[in-house]
Amino acid sequence: MSRTIYAQAVAREMFGSHVLELSEFQSITKMRRKPIQAAKELLDAVIKRPDDVCYQFFLKALSDTGHERVRLLIERRNIQGTQHGCSCTLP
Repeated sequence: MSRTIYAQAVAREMFGSHVLELSEFQSITKMRRKPIQAAKELLDAVIKRPDDVCYQFFLKALSDTGHERVRLLIERRNIQGTQHGCSCTLP
């Protein structure tokens, strides 16, 4: 089972939904040989947005691009953090 997150595919979904700006999309997609850096750029783009809409599109894009397992892990961690009184959540 591959554990690689294809940030370019997720970014493409988010850009197609008008959630990512062109400059963010281009920055992420040009890092094909640096998948960890591309994923970091994608997460940075999601985190810098104050609204929950971008985060929800990110979760949907994970599912739509075959990363359902990652989405479930993120959501599970968010629920556990809430149950234990943690004030921080993912992303």
